[in-house]
Amino acid sequence: MLFDSAATLRVRRSERIANRTVVAEDRHHRIVILVSEGAYTLADYAWVLMHSTLNLTHAMSMDGGREASLVVAQGGFRYATFGPWLEHEDHPEAGTARTPLPAVVTVELP
Repeated sequence: MLFDSAATLRVRRSERIANRTVVAEDRHHRIVILVSEGAYTLADYAWVLMHSTLNLTHAMSMDGGREASLVVAQGGFRYATFGPWLEHEDHPEAGTARTPLPAVVTVELP
């Protein structure tokens, strides 16, 4: 949990930065999935989200680092962002790319 419905920060401050994946809920009870395109500490990212115009009520951190990735495909719209990759690794855009993932979140709309 990054922050709860009382807007209380629920993570310890540290200097560890990474790309972040977050699942949150807004005031209209919609689920919001976010992936940062830059590295943040958990506390800093929580602060940014709590004070954003997204009106989030609470948020939970899912993963960080190079595994923090997001792909959105809807009709002709496609957006993809991936964490940093080392030169000797396959990039996820490549058809043969393989990387172990500890968890996958998927959302499919009707």
